[in-house]
Amino acid sequence: MGYKSESQYEQELDDMTDQAKEMARQILNILVEKDLRIYDAKSALRACEIYLECNCRLRSKFTDSGAT
Repeated sequence: MGYKSESQYEQELDDMTDQAKEMARQILNILVEKDLRIYDAKSALRACEIYLECNCRLRSKFTDSGAT
């Protein structure tokens, strides 16, 4: 997501729950502990995003089909 100003970053963070922000801090701490470069850390976070999207789609398919 592209931002035009720092205030847009701040607004998005303000809109997030405290739980989401804390989880982000924990994830970032893990990435720092693993000494990942920024590119690698972004790739890891993108992999999480893809995994979550796929998982949600699969869960939705099973829920819509009546499977449990």
